[in-house]
Amino acid sequence: MSGLTEINAAKTSTPHLYNLNMDAQLSGIVCHLLHPGENKIGHKDCDIILQGPSLLEQHAKITFTEQEPFGSFLIEKLHPDARLLLNGDPETEVAELHHYDRIMFGTTQLYVFVNPNEKKVLQQDIPAPTHEMAQMEIAAHAGLEDRGDLDQNSQQGLIELIQAVEEANSMSEEMDRRVKFDIVMLSPQARGLTAGQTEDHVRMRNLDSGLEWIWPRQKFLNRKFAMQEMFEDFKEGENWQLPDEQDPFTETPDAEVYIGTSNLSLESLAYHMALEIALNITDYRDRKIGVLNVTLLPCNENGSPYTVEQDKFVDDPADLLNQDLHFTLKIASISGLPPQYADMYVQYTMFFENESNRSAVISDTSASELNFSKQFSFMPLTKEVLEYLSTGALLLQVWGKQRPPKDGSLHKSKNTKQMIKSELMVLASAAPNEPIKKVWN
Repeated sequence: MSGLTEINAAKTSTPHLYNLNMDAQLSGIVCHLLHPGENKIGHKDCDIILQGPSLLEQHAKITFTEQEPFGSFLIEKLHPDARLLLNGDPETEVAELHHYDRIMFGTTQLYVFVNPNEKKVLQQDIPAPTHEMAQMEIAAHAGLEDRGDLDQNSQQGLIELIQAVEEANSMSEEMDRRVKFDIVMLSPQARGLTAGQTEDHVRMRNLDSGLEWIWPRQKFLNRKFAMQEMFEDFKEGENWQLPDEQDPFTETPDAEVYIGTSNLSLESLAYHMALEIALNITDYRDRKIGVLNVTLLPCNENGSPYTVEQDKFVDDPADLLNQDLHFTLKIASISGLPPQYADMYVQYTMFFENESNRSAVISDTSASELNFSKQFSFMPLTKEVLEYLSTGALLLQVWGKQRPPKDGSLHKSKNTKQMIKSELMVLASAAPNEPIKKVWN
């Protein structure tokens, strides 16, 4: 009888672990039988050898005690830094295993615990766990329950992205790349759109400088493939380091970043009224980070603003239909932005324009004057444009570059794993009775 045949025969009566894979046809291909006593799990000198990001040499153990009615199985970590999830929740103490429990070792090794005797004694008839179900549990612990507005395909895509981010963070920790990845959900406004659905992006944050970059999903996934190649070279002891321009864990210092958005209502123009306003600049988390001073001025075709004596106010916006409308949009200044930004500018796209308007660049946050203006003309004013002015808003996006702090690294004496662990401890101490979850927006 071949080894594979023996294992398949033993599975019907012997407690064991089998793998779960995103491809259902590959689930159950790997099987590890459990023997009485300690079953050590890790990537070196263990009863069960597993390879992958965040897998330690001595990672965990399952203790099998033969006793009535169907045996006792206890799982525990063999190192404080071992990443071990049981049914989606991190395990920090000894836990009891039951039939069809889901176990994640590290960030990629997902297994199901099977106890045929427990199933027989309890006469359980429950469906076997799937990879999707197990990942949904993990995602729920990370805060996916707050994303109930997503359809099934979007939820599945988000679950896969969560797993990819966990793997990237594990590789960053092992190679001490000093960056951390998180998932953020960007609103349409944060992407320069007036309508649409939120989209998942990935934030890469440099733990030394505190600077961060927001990557579209596909850019992150492309980078992750390169990270995996680098990680394989690292594990095999080969020369894995790359120049910054090729390093998937770095971003060019000159990369422009989205800073925030201001929403400018155009309703005053529908009444032929001037508007001078200080608009809040909000970032992708909808936090106020600065102020943009803006003016809308109805004017004649030569750009001269109307005087008080030339009162052009209308009680009914419909009175402007089929009339020529001219106005000037002035962006006077920007203030209050965090000091790490430099080379900032404002851009926007007016209704019916194919290209964006872009202000001059401000070198740093201490120089706030923009004095950017542009005249717009609608000759004549159509019903569609009037509807846009009456109900729409113009998105004014602030872009710029980041500069590292003058004092250099924020955590010179710590490695990547220690920095991330310190952040988690700070979060836990800030809300000791609340589970730690990812922030989506």
